[in-house]
Amino acid sequence: MKRGFLKRPTGAPSALSSKAEPAPTAVKSQEANRNKENETRTVVDDSDRPRIKLPYGKVDSDSLLPEEFKPKLPTYEIPAQNANINPDFPLITTQPPILAGAEWNDVPGGWSECHMYASTKRKIQSSPGFPRELPKAKPDCFRIAETPDKGLGMFATKPIRFGELIISERPLIFCGLFTSMSAKLPKQLTDQQVIQARLANKEGELEAVLERLPQERQDAYRALFNSHLHDGSGPLMGIMRTNGFGVTIEPERGAAGTFSAVCEKLSRINHSCSPNSSRRWSSSSFSMQFYASRDIQAGEEITIQYAELLSTAASRKAELAPYDVICKCDSCMNPTESDIRRQEIQKYKPISPDDVMKWAYNRQLPNDYILGPALKTIDLIRQEGIEAVRPFNWAMFAATLCYITFANVQKAVEFGKIVFTLETIEDPQWDVAHFTSLKGMQGHPLWGLRKN
Repeated sequence: MKRGFLKRPTGAPSALSSKAEPAPTAVKSQEANRNKENETRTVVDDSDRPRIKLPYGKVDSDSLLPEEFKPKLPTYEIPAQNANINPDFPLITTQPPILAGAEWNDVPGGWSECHMYASTKRKIQSSPGFPRELPKAKPDCFRIAETPDKGLGMFATKPIRFGELIISERPLIFCGLFTSMSAKLPKQLTDQQVIQARLANKEGELEAVLERLPQERQDAYRALFNSHLHDGSGPLMGIMRTNGFGVTIEPERGAAGTFSAVCEKLSRINHSCSPNSSRRWSSSSFSMQFYASRDIQAGEEITIQYAELLSTAASRKAELAPYDVICKCDSCMNPTESDIRRQEIQKYKPISPDDVMKWAYNRQLPNDYILGPALKTIDLIRQEGIEAVRPFNWAMFAATLCYITFANVQKAVEFGKIVFTLETIEDPQWDVAHFTSLKGMQGHPLWGLRKN
């Protein structure tokens, strides 16, 4: 790309850990190093400032922080199962937990070093089956190699069928893009300087997280592409901004957070506006998983989206700019017709079984009332090569329900198997088995309601 779980009495020590989770110890702060003048300044919290997009490119000198001002957030590591911990308390932690002194090769799939809220850690460790082993991907199905113009990329070494798991990988690091600043900020800082303060703060956090990994894993992180060399991002933050995959974790209480998962191999996958893979996050195995969103041929580059696929070519170009990506796909080079198709796809909305039931009983509505728009959307999506978008799932689901209503066995099973694959990628626990067999479909309440 250019770009402790074992049950034990409260308070008892654990061999599992986040590196054996010591009692609260602060990561060294540079607050004490400020000169006296800085210590006595009037300061304000930055929480009431408007949100500002992170900079990229080259920032002007007026946006840079005063040389002496280098904030760093004190971060603690304490057992997150302690009920007295504020759910929004930030932790540095190892996930999944490992035995103290474990070597990388001792842990199948390795582990991740993380900076997260206490409530986030609780939520992850309460995932059913946590910590699961990594799911088995199609063996030896890809290689990392140079591309003609995009640096390293991932290529299929054998045919990969739609829905097959290409790779499951635990991140090297898993961190929030920003954590609330505990340090007060000088009142005279501009909004852009506040952003620079946050960037400097985050670099310190990332240093504390990364240094917990084995040296080889640290080197792998530092070898990833960095497209943020001149915008105030430190080298570690720049790499995270370039390569991180977004993951949202919503705890039972406390603030939900969007986190960035930076993986060694998955970070080499390049962008396409017509990607052939899609991704999902599994908290139970603490891994990012990539699936084939359509059939992939041997030798074909495996790609993913960095930008919103249903936006216009001009909007995608703007989204890709921070990654130093200039897309030359057919949709970007000839956007007029592609933009029209993608805007039409964006209009499609999900259809529920109740919607289909109402249509089935209302004989004043034609047979293609639901099926027609669904098939049109499927065709447009396939023309654009964007089977990874949600409207593809919705349209396939609607079409399957219609064919069940018509008692069209061949079409119902054909489309139903696609729905089954799509939905089990999204949620492996989702029960859609009735879409994969004639017996299951015949038991559906819609079966044959519009049979001719």
